[in-house]
Formats: sequence, C-alpha cells, structure tokens
Amino acid sequence: MIRKLLLLTLMVGLVFSVVACTENTVDANDNQDAVAIVNEEEINRSEFDSMLERMTKMYTQQGMDFESEEGKGMLQELEQHVLDNLINEKVLIQEADKKGYGATEEEISMEIEQIKLQFNSEEEFQQALEESQLTLEELHESIANEIKINQYIENEVEMPVATEEEARELYEQYSAMMGEEAPEFEMIQQQLKVEIENQKLNQEMSNIIQQLVEASEIEILI
Repeated sequence: MIRKLLLLTLMVGLVFSVVACTENTVDANDNQDAVAIVNEEEINRSEFDSMLERMTKMYTQQGMDFESEEGKGMLQELEQHVLDNLINEKVLIQEADKKGYGATEEEISMEIEQIKLQFNSEEEFQQALEESQLTLEELHESIANEIKINQYIENEVEMPVATEEEARELYEQYSAMMGEEAPEFEMIQQQLKVEIENQKLNQEMSNIIQQLVEASEIEILI
C-alpha cells in the first residue's frame, strides 16, 4: 500500500527522475563541485546536472525550446525545482539515517530483479539503463534510498484514512466534469479513497520535509 501512495519513489520502471543521492561529507577546502551543502553533506553538481538534463530532455521532447524567452524562464524554474528536490530528498534521507533505517543487499537485489522482470532480456534492461543515463550502481543506490525512505514513512508517519464523506465530495467533483459518463459512486469509492489518502500523505510528507529543511544548515553554492 505504501508504495502506491508514496510520491517520493525514486525508481519505478526506469523513469527519468532517478537520482543517485550518495552521502558526501564536506571537505572545507574542496566543495567547488557541489551545488549545495546540507548539514555538512554535499549535493554534487553531477547529481544536479543529471536530473536537470533528464527534465530538460523530457520538455524538449514535448516541444519546449529552451532558447526562447519562455524556454529560458522555464529553465530557471527547472533549475530551482531540481535543487529544491535534491535538498528535500537529502534532509529526508538524513533523518531516516538518524532513525536507523536502511536497506539490506537482499532487499535491494529483490527490487532490482523485480525491475528486470519488466524487460524481455538482460540486454534490454541494460539498454534501458543506458537510455536513462543511469548506471547499475546508481540504480542500486536509488533503490537503497527508496527502501530507507519507505521504512521511515511506514514507521514514523501515521497513515491517513479517507472517509466516505470525503470520497463523496470528490465524486461530486468528478461527476460535474464527466456528466452522464460518470460511473456509480459505489464502483469507484475505493479508488477515490486511495486518491484522497494519497493526497493527504503527500501533504503530510511535504510538512515533514519543510520542518526538516527549516531545522537544517543549508548553504546554496549556485
């Protein structure tokens, strides 16, 4: 259930947003390759550039011209979004580390095998990694962080519950948009509750991350 609700999943089906968040303790004399320092841990420029490249590639495929005035503005927004994303993830992983959560090699291997099952062959899997500009080591690290974050959420965050009244309110919104094509409430009641619980969990996680960010020492280097 938690994996379906969790917005912070780092790797499902080799999507573009995979990020390898390695933990790098800062050397005071050598942080020129960092874009930020979070509680004495660096966020590498390579991490920043990699995620930004994936996002700009996606928008370019959708027709965005980053040389245009609109595109230049969009690029600035994406850069800020990527930086915020990496900082948010870093503080959450740091908090999970403090609580003692972590993934075993067996758990990570099982997740990788599940991903491989989506492909017809090892060669196809490796090709997907290459097309995603992702190494197996980065995938391994991303899955480890995903498991760690899931453990933190499952044990530290109270899972939200949607009421029938809330589901009916959401149903009314859908009905107004779909008209006569809207299915009966009973047919989609559970789906509506899951959507509401997902929204509540995402909001709760946003609140937790905001608190962690505010309590952290963060230096922006770009």
